[in-house]
Amino acid sequence: FGYFCFLIAKVCDMTGCTTYRGIWQETMGSRGGTAISVANALKAALADLAYASILADTLRSLLASVGFEIARSICLVAITIVAILPMCLLKNLHVLAPFSVVGTAGVF
Repeated sequence: FGYFCFLIAKVCDMTGCTTYRGIWQETMGSRGGTAISVANALKAALADLAYASILADTLRSLLASVGFEIARSICLVAITIVAILPMCLLKNLHVLAPFSVVGTAGVF
């Protein structure tokens, strides 16, 4: 991973661009810049969907253990609206720092 970051920095230096899309447009043309922007957006969206799916399955299992049977799709929508959307709308992620510490400590 570190070597690829080094290569990206080297291409940025060679082309004089400061963005990933910019270096793609310089080296591959304007269609290449659009393609990489779409690919990066899809990667983030699919990662968010995977994260939401894991949380929805966990919520569904927890609710089933106390006697509430809820459809997976309802759990997915609920997790997305109640938990993920508010975090996506935060302007400053500093408020999440205490929870990050707790999550990291939970690994050990």
